[in-house]
Amino acid sequence: MITEAVSYGSDFLGLLVKAYKDSDMTKKLTIDEILMSMSMIINESLRLYSPFVSLNRKIDREVILGKLTVPATVNICIPTLALHNNTQIWGEDAHLFKPGSFAEGVAKATNKNPVAFLPFGLGRRTCVGMNFCDYRNKDCTLNDSAAIQNHSVTNLC
Repeated sequence: MITEAVSYGSDFLGLLVKAYKDSDMTKKLTIDEILMSMSMIINESLRLYSPFVSLNRKIDREVILGKLTVPATVNICIPTLALHNNTQIWGEDAHLFKPGSFAEGVAKATNKNPVAFLPFGLGRRTCVGMNFCDYRNKDCTLNDSAAIQNHSVTNLC
C-alpha cells in the first residue's frame, strides 16, 4: 500500500502548521504559539512598512516638553517611518526584518520605549480599526494559506 506524504507547504505558515501537527511533542506547537508567531510577523511588517509615513497633530493648548514650551495651535509632525527605523530604539539592525524582536512584547522590542511603535497612531486618536485589522490579517493569512495548500482551517484546530 502506498501512502501519500502530507505537505503543508514550504512557506512560514506551512512550517507552523507542520509543527502543530507534528507527533513529536518536542517539536509540536500550540495554536497560541502559531498566533503569537503571526503577531510578531505582522508587527514587524507594520514597523518596516508602516501604513503611513507620519502622524500630524495640532496642539490645542500650551504644552511643556522638558525644557521646550510648545505654544497652542502649533502643528506637530511625528515621522513614523523614521521612528520605526531609528537604530537607537530598534538596534543596529533596525533595517532588517526580524519578527523575533517582538517575542517578548513591544516594550522589549523598542528598548523599553513602547510609544516608539506607532503603526496605528497613539492615544485617544488611535485608529479604531487597529483590532479589526489585526484580526483580519490573521484570519486571511490562515484561510489563504489553507486554501492554497488544499487544507481547511478547521483541520488546524
